[in-house]
Amino acid sequence: MKYIGSSIEAVQHIIELCLSYGVKKVVISPGSRNAPLIIGFANHPEIEDYVIVDERSAAYFALGLSQQSYQPVALICTSGSALLNYGPALSEAYYQKLPLIVLSADRPREMIDIDDSQTIRQENLFDNIVKHSCALPVMIAENQVEYKRKISFALSKSVSSPMGPVHINIPLKEPLYGKKEQDIGHQLNHIIENDTILTEQSLEYISNTINESNKIMIIMAMLPKNHNLEKLIKEISVSNKVIILSESVSRIYSDSYIANIDRVLASISESEESDFMPDLLISVGGPLISKKIKQFVRRNNLNTHFYVGEENRFVDTYQNLTKHIDINPYQFFEQLKDVFVQKSNSIFKNNWLRKAKISSCLHNKFTKSVPWSDFKVYDSIVKSVPPNYHIQVSNSSVIRYIQLFDWNRMINNYSNRGVSGIDGSSSTAIGAANATKLPSLLITGDISFMYDSNAYWNKYLPQNFKIIVVNNSGGSIFGFISDDLSKHELEEYFVAKHNMSVQNIAARYGISYVQVNSSDDIDSKLEEFFAVNDKPILLELLTDYEESNDVLKEYFKYIKTNYDD
Repeated sequence: MKYIGSSIEAVQHIIELCLSYGVKKVVISPGSRNAPLIIGFANHPEIEDYVIVDERSAAYFALGLSQQSYQPVALICTSGSALLNYGPALSEAYYQKLPLIVLSADRPREMIDIDDSQTIRQENLFDNIVKHSCALPVMIAENQVEYKRKISFALSKSVSSPMGPVHINIPLKEPLYGKKEQDIGHQLNHIIENDTILTEQSLEYISNTINESNKIMIIMAMLPKNHNLEKLIKEISVSNKVIILSESVSRIYSDSYIANIDRVLASISESEESDFMPDLLISVGGPLISKKIKQFVRRNNLNTHFYVGEENRFVDTYQNLTKHIDINPYQFFEQLKDVFVQKSNSIFKNNWLRKAKISSCLHNKFTKSVPWSDFKVYDSIVKSVPPNYHIQVSNSSVIRYIQLFDWNRMINNYSNRGVSGIDGSSSTAIGAANATKLPSLLITGDISFMYDSNAYWNKYLPQNFKIIVVNNSGGSIFGFISDDLSKHELEEYFVAKHNMSVQNIAARYGISYVQVNSSDDIDSKLEEFFAVNDKPILLELLTDYEESNDVLKEYFKYIKTNYDD
């Protein structure tokens, strides 16, 4: 089979190798220097391409695609400042362990630093936020083997565990727009094998530690959806000495887990803390949302902490790491499940579940009389989301509020928690919606929505895509910072109060719009909002950030002062 591709031979090698490592999707940003890559990838019949002008949005869109499949997605940009815009999404991909492949076009090395247009020092630009970077030579016949070896090595690093982004910088000489009929080459599927078996020595040490521990806490943070791991954790959780703490981004839930960590911790008094501290902490997954559990563990005397996961760095979140067990979490628990479930007279799990029940009752009592505020809004949203929705949650206060409610209705919940930025939430959500094909919902704040409004400047917004914007006219999370700041300093430099119109942004991109500003009709408007499935729709919920902050502070005070049985 033949197709019309770039006349530059090097581009054909790049495409063939990308295909052999599983690249089936590519996100292209228009340019001139990258024309050979665009011609080659866009015309290849086995590759699905997306065209997004804004490189920052394009990179987050690609992240959303990869987030749903855990397959490599390529990014193609021109030379110069275009490449710099990939930085935020690459840092997120690095900490989410997502295989983004950056293919940046460049001028030949002799054209760098001579004030040629659209030229910067692109080599090794992202070294701190990618697994590997390489700069290719301008290929000539004699160095084909070395050229292909460099590409293959970079691609193998991206898809081997732990997966992550890589950067391949590609100098291209003019002419750039030539075309040539190409054969679709035979694709070799590269299989990356990883060690999945604990050594006999490690197995003995870990088993002994589990047996000697009477209070075991397993914290499930950001993870890819894994039904086998979910089933295995449920089997282990039957033990009286094991308590599971799960965050929404772990997508692992059970009524016997602590799924609302912050509200449960609020019900534990200082005098009780030692009873709720584990002898053995096992942390699994990426960055954690709950700051309160980090503080809780750090200020108490933690005996032993195992981090379980494939990492190329030292992860000591709780500042007392005993052992990093470099293995896939499923393989870890599969080899040790019989040790975890041995009979025990411990009351550790029951103590935690008792507190969870208390905090849940108090939460429900508080919620019944809560005034119009962010808290009221999120309570209504979580209760209204239909089943089987794909959900993206933006950062800052939004994801933290979600953690307070019973998010089991929102089990397909994703968020950019790698580095927790607000800058690409919309782009990621739209990319993910294109990958998953499920009805999709983005829950975001006003600042995050406006920050990434270019996300809607493309043709890939699905008809069944929905957006909820909680608009409190600023970054409400900053209302909790130091009391030493004046109201003017807080609002001007941190909260960044504004009068921007969410409605106008929606209109600009042809998105249907609905607004709610009181408790009177929020439930009916949410019902109408979710009933629309033939066009993108945005629901704006207007709240006051000062009132919302006061309500949230009162919420934690209410649980803390009423925690007794």
